[in-house]
Amino acid sequence: MTNAHVVRGSRKIQVKLAPSVIFDQEPMGLLDGRLIGIDPEADLAVIKIERKGLPFLQLGNSSTLHQGQFVLAFGNPLGLESSVSMGIVSSTARQIRPDDVMVYLQTDAPINPGNSGGPLVDTEGRVIGINTFILSQSGGSEGLGFAIPSEIVAEIYAQIRKDGHVHRGQIGITVETITPVLVRGLQLSVNAGVIVSDVQSDSPADQAGVKTGDVIATIDGQPSLTPAASN
Repeated sequence: MTNAHVVRGSRKIQVKLAPSVIFDQEPMGLLDGRLIGIDPEADLAVIKIERKGLPFLQLGNSSTLHQGQFVLAFGNPLGLESSVSMGIVSSTARQIRPDDVMVYLQTDAPINPGNSGGPLVDTEGRVIGINTFILSQSGGSEGLGFAIPSEIVAEIYAQIRKDGHVHRGQIGITVETITPVLVRGLQLSVNAGVIVSDVQSDSPADQAGVKTGDVIATIDGQPSLTPAASN
């Protein structure tokens, strides 16, 4: 797995394994990679290399993370191969803008250009995210790094591996995250969840009786905090 922006538009993909990886008693060099598929919305891509028996990290469960948990960011920042930095989880579900469909893990582990596509790993060695981007006024790390949660990575990987692309179900609604401004303006009785701003005619949501102005607080027993979980 890597970021879509790392391989988008590429004519040739090569994967370089760490010098410590041994195959048939010989150090591995550059391996040709084949792009299986990308998902621009989540900024993820699946690449295949024709080798078996390679060591790999287990995918962890990002839903069990908590603020303050130690994490490690691996990658090649500024071309410095196999670098690792340490930090904590700053947020477990960060939206960059209120109505973004994507949520990210936020970390203060130093992430710089070249870390994209590298794993964010917990202290048990499990991959709990894919490093994706930073927010910075200087162009370098300022402690605002973001990774795609492993739960999203696992779902997208499975779909791309099976079908070569991602299917996203739609129930036919447009929603907005409930903010303090909406609570005051609409005099809502809740301060979390999402509010339905539009319902498509004859959509599954319309047929189920969902109306504009409805508040969705939970989905299948889980809090509905972002549009990504609702539409």
